[in-house]
Amino acid sequence: MQSHIAAYLFQLNRISLPGLGSFSVSESPAIPDFVNRQILAPVLSTSFSETVDEDAADAFLHYISKKEGITNQQAAEQYQQWYGSVQQQLGQGMQVQLAGIGKLHQQNGTVVFDEETLPAVFFPAVHAERVIHPEAAHTMLVGDKETTNVEMTDYFATEPVKKDRWWIWALILGLSGAGIILFQLLQYATGIFGTGNACSIETVNPGTLYRLIQ
Repeated sequence: MQSHIAAYLFQLNRISLPGLGSFSVSESPAIPDFVNRQILAPVLSTSFSETVDEDAADAFLHYISKKEGITNQQAAEQYQQWYGSVQQQLGQGMQVQLAGIGKLHQQNGTVVFDEETLPAVFFPAVHAERVIHPEAAHTMLVGDKETTNVEMTDYFATEPVKKDRWWIWALILGLSGAGIILFQLLQYATGIFGTGNACSIETVNPGTLYRLIQ
């Protein structure tokens, strides 16, 4: 019975067992690992609920009848025999092992499921080389803005516009000229309004100057 349960579950990703509950399998997405040049395989995860889908349960019993070559009634009887054994083990506080799926045990009247972790060998990574076609447009993230490689190529290929800075030199020359003029004006003003004792200069006859010196 357990082989039928596991085969049915992993083929359809869902199974409902009459009186017990439902199992479902979900698959995580593959993860690209560009650093190690590989793609990590999807990982399967199994969950359990005590809710039973009656239509899905009937479909599973029909599956058993087809695999065993028996009637639906006989398939239901085989299942009830297995389910009675499961109920007995859970009631005694024992764990019920479902091969390839996990373990069931009862806690405070509730059936609890512990998933079985499948070996990593079942999910090998795939070698992958990242190929980039320069001529093909593809999206890329620059900071927090999404753009394309074509737009970025055009952006860097565009020569920056050279700004005309002639007015800076004109301003420097103007300020230098104004400074020279201001300096000259200050020198002239100092000569006119200079401080200190002022005296008049008289012309002295050279002969008189000679006698004074003698």
